[in-house]
Amino acid sequence: GALAGRVGSRATLIAGSLLTASSFLLIGFAHGERIDVYVSTALLGAGIGLAFASLANLIVEAVPPRQTAVATGVNTVMRTLGGSVGGQVGASLIAGTVVASGLPTEHGYTLAFFLSAGACLLAALASLAVPRHGRPAGAVVGRVATAGAAD
Repeated sequence: GALAGRVGSRATLIAGSLLTASSFLLIGFAHGERIDVYVSTALLGAGIGLAFASLANLIVEAVPPRQTAVATGVNTVMRTLGGSVGGQVGASLIAGTVVASGLPTEHGYTLAFFLSAGACLLAALASLAVPRHGRPAGAVVGRVATAGAAD
């Protein structure tokens, strides 16, 4: 919250997307040591935290107050669907490399990590299209609307 207050939610969304992409790139290229996994998951946690929190802020800023519940509900549904579909795509890539021993190959995991990094880079590019302004004109923020106030 403090960071978004200083640099804006748009900037933290971009930063979160890039941190998440960097975590997947790191684990895709370097995964032979425990420290690789530790650093990658730390970047992943920071990136997802920044991106999800800032996206919720941007959604609330982009809609009139009377539509906040619907807009945040749609955000939650889309996040859930994205996680489910993304998880299944990754699982399919990994399962597609199962060998005779019944175990997947390293290539399946790295492919899934690189695909995830690509998706995060696309999200960072899409974040650049987010307007730099706050609430829409006419929105009432920080005070109770009086009867007859325009929405």
